[in-house]
Amino acid sequence: MSTYSTRVDQFKKILTEDKLDLHQLRQLCFNGIPDIAWIRPLAWRLLLGYLPAKRSGWDNILKAKRDLYDSFLDDIIINPSLAADDENEGDHLHDVNDHPLSLDPESQWVTYFKDNEVLSQIDKDARRLYPDMSFFQKATEFPCKKKGSQALRKRVEKTVLLESKVTTNRQGVQKIKNKSKDQEYHTLSEGEEAHWEVVERMLFIYAKLNPGIGYVQGMNEIMGPIYYIFAVDSNSEWKRFWMQRVCQSIRYKDSAVWQVLEDKGIRPEFYCFRWFTLLLSQEFPLPDVIRIWDSLFAEENRFEFLLCVCCAMLMWVPPVVKNNLIMSVHFKKLTYDFTDYLNSLVRDEILQGEFADIIKTLQNYPVSDVHIILKKAAELRGM
Repeated sequence: MSTYSTRVDQFKKILTEDKLDLHQLRQLCFNGIPDIAWIRPLAWRLLLGYLPAKRSGWDNILKAKRDLYDSFLDDIIINPSLAADDENEGDHLHDVNDHPLSLDPESQWVTYFKDNEVLSQIDKDARRLYPDMSFFQKATEFPCKKKGSQALRKRVEKTVLLESKVTTNRQGVQKIKNKSKDQEYHTLSEGEEAHWEVVERMLFIYAKLNPGIGYVQGMNEIMGPIYYIFAVDSNSEWKRFWMQRVCQSIRYKDSAVWQVLEDKGIRPEFYCFRWFTLLLSQEFPLPDVIRIWDSLFAEENRFEFLLCVCCAMLMWVPPVVKNNLIMSVHFKKLTYDFTDYLNSLVRDEILQGEFADIIKTLQNYPVSDVHIILKKAAELRGM
């Protein structure tokens, strides 16, 4: 068994115990945590003290912390105007003197506008969080749907992005200069929320809960990696279910390939997670993606067929890129049988390659004829 597989097994053994040995976990983590989606998020939660060593209390602790965060949304993120509307709908009286022009220091609106000054800086930093990664610009699966709340970016767009700058020259003439259009930001459609917006909300809540510290530029750079690790945590039911299905299908349809992947510790999370979540859109050129989606959309059980396509990609990967040369076969001009080409496919790469080579091949899918893959997937579906 490879050194990497041994380390993965050590982590799994520790992290599945009823009472974890935190000292041993720290020693293992010091030398690096394996890039398996669920291991690092769980290890970080334990190392940061978010979860205790005793597993039995995890569910109650997680629920309590999520309820606490939910209460922060009620107390901190709520828009006074939306909250007032809710009260009116419920036939409750609210303070008519508390309005946007109120000078009362106890007014919710005074606090609201003062918070926007801090929020403006947080918003600028959160928007440009890791610009070389598309992750933070993509929509989260769990946008905030709290009734009476408002996306923080909307507060900034209304109070900052639409404002004008007034300058006075030596003759006392005032000039109004509007902000240029290139300072405006593109946002997601209504109801969607980008990952950077979640980071923005957490930083804003932290600043409100810690007024002595507030927000300091650079906090977003600390929050970013932590949020990323927890947001990509694959430890959810549907993700585990489909990764297990991939293993089971490969084992049943091609036991030799399954055995090599198992022995070398190459889990479906390393390559197949992206295939499923993005429907293969990152593995093929756009015309091929459209062709694959034709078949997927036409299938009543499209995710079952997607599973067959993924298995076919492991078992039947036509042209292979080696030494910068594409070994291609002109399938349209030849009458062929799949078994005749079995030994020339990337299946051999899996059976004969080392861990790093196999991972590189599967994560950077070689140029292929999708028609052959789809044909094989259809065959596998009928098995």
